[in-house]
Amino acid sequence: VVDTTERVRAQAHIQAERTRLTRLFDQAPGLMMMLTGREHVVELANPAFVRLMGGGALLGLPIREALPDMARPDFLAILDDAYRSGTAFVANSAKFQLQHAGQAHERILDFVCQPVTGPSGEVTGIFIEGHDVTEQRRAADALHANERRLRFLDALAKATAASTDAGAI
Repeated sequence: VVDTTERVRAQAHIQAERTRLTRLFDQAPGLMMMLTGREHVVELANPAFVRLMGGGALLGLPIREALPDMARPDFLAILDDAYRSGTAFVANSAKFQLQHAGQAHERILDFVCQPVTGPSGEVTGIFIEGHDVTEQRRAADALHANERRLRFLDALAKATAASTDAGAI
């Protein structure tokens, strides 16, 4: 008779951890996607990422097929370089034109392409984590435009006041 209690407990613990991590991945508010291999096949994509891309089947497809809106040459070059070099790439305020229901929508994303390595150190895939910062960027741009208008109006008011004072002399 072989006592397998410890092995069964270990397997149950591993399964519980896998379930917990999957739940965390699915519930994460940020965008997360795991690509594998040189063709950048979509292995995992959390619901936030799938929603941003307009839904649809992504898993098991190379990024060129799964996300044609994102598969522009500059983005593919970033993925290829991260895979080849093993060096992470960080993007701030990257603009993407995404198609939803036949209409183009510009989205602004902050993201990181982090190479994932196997047991012997070779790059096996790329983990992408990011956030849609479109609304924050639009709000910041509107704020800056309002500040410019207020500075102009302030300068105009000062100039008008100065010319009125000079006219009174």
